[in-house]
Amino acid sequence: GEIVALIFRAAAGGVVLVTDAVAAMGVASDRTVLGGSDVYLDDEGLPRRADGTIAGSVLTLDQAVRNAVGCGVEPARVLDAVTRTPADLVGRADLGRLAPGAQADLVWWSDDWEVRDVWIGGVPAFDVATRSA
Repeated sequence: GEIVALIFRAAAGGVVLVTDAVAAMGVASDRTVLGGSDVYLDDEGLPRRADGTIAGSVLTLDQAVRNAVGCGVEPARVLDAVTRTPADLVGRADLGRLAPGAQADLVWWSDDWEVRDVWIGGVPAFDVATRSA
């Protein structure tokens, strides 16, 4: 935890939280296929190839937020690291912020940093998923 907090202090405004979650994330089975290779989840839930090498992760971005907040990083800095900072890095001023002209993509967090609801373009995510093209 101390290392994470140090990184956020040392690189203030320059930290981006990302995930390389693979297809095994959220799968109930202990086996899946990734890039044509069989992948299994080990005892710790990490995806591994048959030779034992790690084949990505099952870290979700909401868990990354909880991890960073749990390390003592100020929540506003953590949220910038998953919204504004990555959007700015790819030149997307319309993402990662609440501002005129920006996308209305929102996440409502509970007090214990669980996702309560999501809006994509101002529409509740469950409505987006059920819209026909």
